[in-house]
Amino acid sequence: MTYAGMQMFMEKLKQLINCNDNPLFNNPEIICERPQFQLLYEQLGTMIQTLFIDQHKDIHEYHKLMKKRLTDAAEEAQYIVDLFVSGVHIRNMGHFPTSEDFKSSLNLDDVWRSFESVKVELMSVALRYGDNFEKYFPCIKELRCNLQEGYDFKSLTNLETLKLTVQHGPRRMKSNVLDSPKGCGMNHITFPATLKTLTLAMCRLPWSCMSIIQSLPNLEVLKLQIDAFMGSCWNTYKQEFRQLIFLRLNNLFIKQWEGYSTSFPCLRQLEVISCKLLEEIPLEIGDIPTLEIIKIKSCSHSCVESVRRIPEEQHDSGNYDPKVDVNGFDDLSL
Repeated sequence: MTYAGMQMFMEKLKQLINCNDNPLFNNPEIICERPQFQLLYEQLGTMIQTLFIDQHKDIHEYHKLMKKRLTDAAEEAQYIVDLFVSGVHIRNMGHFPTSEDFKSSLNLDDVWRSFESVKVELMSVALRYGDNFEKYFPCIKELRCNLQEGYDFKSLTNLETLKLTVQHGPRRMKSNVLDSPKGCGMNHITFPATLKTLTLAMCRLPWSCMSIIQSLPNLEVLKLQIDAFMGSCWNTYKQEFRQLIFLRLNNLFIKQWEGYSTSFPCLRQLEVISCKLLEEIPLEIGDIPTLEIIKIKSCSHSCVESVRRIPEEQHDSGNYDPKVDVNGFDDLSL
């Protein structure tokens, strides 16, 4: 599809959106799909503006590839939309096509995935070259990116889901990791207050930086993957994760976790996976009134035993019993 072809497709989408004013498209089946036409028009228009109209010198080497991927996705979208509209017209004429291609509902799942792939690649390139990608997609709600240094995400005021991985050299040995005074591979990072789901991997932040995450007022899901934080001890002190309902610690070099029920007033699910050096889960975690389940996998004997004590302590106190799911811990004597 050429640039002119995409402009013609955009004009057709506009007609489908304003179908009440066009007798050719004024049909209940088409009206029902108007939100999808509107979303397609907005997303495609934004990427056309970015790749074909605006000129960004920092990523000009990638324009040709990105344009090709976008035109392919637009051509796929046009094919699906044309089939859907043709099926509507055929049914209106009293015919019922036997081909499964003429569906009675519009399915753009593959198109959304293609658009998302183009967005992620474009933003990754912009980040790699120090460009401000928020000018490309200021309303972005979900972002996955790989960085080599810190970044200010606070300007993405609509961002709700962020999966951030930092690229480093070879992973350091355990002895060096635990004793590292800094353990931080990022010199600067901020997050928007709108963030609800945050996944971090290989960031190598010191645990003192947790205060940045703790301050996020809408954060509900926090997943700390391999080497997200460095250091042998995490002390939540008086930090309060006000809205956090899901917490995962996965493959972290942490030995001690000093946590308190007041730090996680809304927590429902806790998962600890492959934190092989972690000695125990804080007993006070069991005092969280909203806690429903604790999942432990591939952890030490002592860590598993500490989790098993939590429902026992709660039962002795006459409180609810959180469910404990233990799977694949290292000590084979249990």
